[in-house]
Amino acid sequence: LIAQAAAGQPPADAVLHLGDIAGNLSDEDSQRGDRFIEMLQPLASRVPYLTLPGDRDDLPAYHQFFHMPCNGSGAASPWYAFNLGQARVVTLWTDALLDGGGDGARQLEWLQKELAVFAASV
Repeated sequence: LIAQAAAGQPPADAVLHLGDIAGNLSDEDSQRGDRFIEMLQPLASRVPYLTLPGDRDDLPAYHQFFHMPCNGSGAASPWYAFNLGQARVVTLWTDALLDGGGDGARQLEWLQKELAVFAASV
């Protein structure tokens, strides 16, 4: 994908990288994250590159390197939705389901609102 994009022929309209992005991006004083971003640059500069952290990703480091669409909650969170052509893509952060409240409750509340907006539009 990266080689095709670097050659000016992006192979997709967008890339969804869902979980376990690159290990701990903050390793080596964040140099691992810098190298990872540099490697992605030919692709991410040509098509939207959207991510979702996995269970092995350090959330503060993830937020340092990736800024995804805002979900309207007023706080940075790993779940969000966006339009891609005629599709509405909803990403959910499964780690939030494990905390027994807090993020899980916030994500569920957000999802219910997101689905209600969609239901009202059809």
